[in-house]
Amino acid sequence: MEIRSELRGERRPPLPGSSPDVAERVGIDLNPLSVTDEADASWLRALVIPDQLRRHERLAAAIDLAREDPPALVAGDALDVLPDVLADLPDEATPCVFSTLTLYQFEDDEVASLRATLRDASRERPVHWLSGDPDSPTGTPTYRHVAFEDGDPLERELATHAAYGEWIEWLAGE
Repeated sequence: MEIRSELRGERRPPLPGSSPDVAERVGIDLNPLSVTDEADASWLRALVIPDQLRRHERLAAAIDLAREDPPALVAGDALDVLPDVLADLPDEATPCVFSTLTLYQFEDDEVASLRATLRDASRERPVHWLSGDPDSPTGTPTYRHVAFEDGDPLERELATHAAYGEWIEWLAGE
């Protein structure tokens, strides 16, 4: 499936010639839902507003794709289980933590704890954090990349975007 978004602004993302290899995919949630379970997939479908056909189509395609190669799912609080998940990844893998519109559920001290976990893990190997955050100075959600290496973060805003991929405006680079 291909997700199409309106690309706004003058800047363009520097896309690689091929996708990176993914060693492992792990989802963490207090109550993880598995698309291989029909009741869970039905619940996910029920969460999409009925008249939003494009979102229903995307979800159906995402469910089909995830059923082909389901990710490992870990039940628990991310702040509690993420250190073990990162430690259990293959040694040759570069961890990339992805969170999208979840930080609004965290208190400030919990976000600081998450950052500390990623910083600490980066003392063993680089760690990347891609986050779609709801809060930004403009009020528009922002994609952000934080590269942690040897405990040091390098942070940059990548893009602003509308919900559900309607449009994206690249901020980083050229």
